[in-house]
Amino acid sequence: IHHSGTFSALSARLTAVPPAVRRRVLRRWLLDGGVREITDAQLRSTDDLVGSWHGQGGVWLPGGFVVERARGRLTLDHANHYANHRITD
Repeated sequence: IHHSGTFSALSARLTAVPPAVRRRVLRRWLLDGGVREITDAQLRSTDDLVGSWHGQGGVWLPGGFVVERARGRLTLDHANHYANHRITD
């Protein structure tokens, strides 16, 4: 997992990891990024951005966070920054 500017992870590296291990890595990544709690359904939806990618939208998480996949990377951002970023792009 790589941290730079936006909290991000290389999805290609995670794809090869077994799903149970990948979800543990993603859970730790989300907690380290500031998400305080996460349900199994939210974690599995986040995992689908890696293991079952088909262009779906972001995953909204407690505390106003959103995880998205773009250009082979997962990004975790606070929804306020996300909304502002989307409006100004």
